[in-house]
Amino acid sequence: MYKFSGWMLRTGATFDRASTEGWIGARVQTNKYFLGLPAGTEGQVLGVLECTAQQFLVLVEWQRTEQATRRVDCFSRAAAEGYLQRVASADAARLE
Repeated sequence: MYKFSGWMLRTGATFDRASTEGWIGARVQTNKYFLGLPAGTEGQVLGVLECTAQQFLVLVEWQRTEQATRRVDCFSRAAAEGYLQRVASADAARLE
């Protein structure tokens, strides 16, 4: 079961199709507190949601052990740039 928080749905500029490509599957973490998620909370971008023609949001599922339900949040481009940072994977770090 998912707990969906659509609070980011209406805030800021959305993504276009090309700009979502690099986000899908990415590991991310919060860089500051918002809606009960402390800074440093990690998650994964599950995919995208097309809210209107050629305007997309990214869907992030958070990795939290203290919750009984899974939490997914939508992020516009502006919100993603303000609240998220990408986390380098262990595989990518080994290749560098």
